[in-house]
Amino acid sequence: MLEALPEGAVVTFGNVDIPDLLRSMIPVGVRFADGDAVELAGLRWGIVGGGVPTPLGIPGEVSEERWEEKLAAIGEVDVVGTHVPPRIPWFCYELMARKFEPGSTALVGYIVRRQPKYALFGHVHQPLVSEGTIGPTSVVNVGHFRADGRGWTYEGPD
Repeated sequence: MLEALPEGAVVTFGNVDIPDLLRSMIPVGVRFADGDAVELAGLRWGIVGGGVPTPLGIPGEVSEERWEEKLAAIGEVDVVGTHVPPRIPWFCYELMARKFEPGSTALVGYIVRRQPKYALFGHVHQPLVSEGTIGPTSVVNVGHFRADGRGWTYEGPD
């Protein structure tokens, strides 16, 4: 899958990934980002990878303290991109599994304090709600496209 990414693509890891293994497999021209800010399409994007702790203890899980550190490291951004959603029930509820998926409280705090234009995430495959807001920030599950079969696309400056 990594070889199919175009040059200039940026990737991070999710809760079931092994970060060091993924990092070692990134092809030339593709950037691995985690707690990094990058310029894309005229915007500053902060990318934070990983899941949040669960009883499973899988390699891609990151402590809330580490989440806080990585979010602080990206600073002010136009877009914050994460694997997990902010820990708000309607963004975390998985319809097919009929359960709440984990979300990040650190991410909620970041969005409230910093108010990026967008907060983009995945992780919840069949969400109760795929879009909403936290204050002025548009919050979008970009991994969910069941409704229309198309992924979310940034269309340029508003």
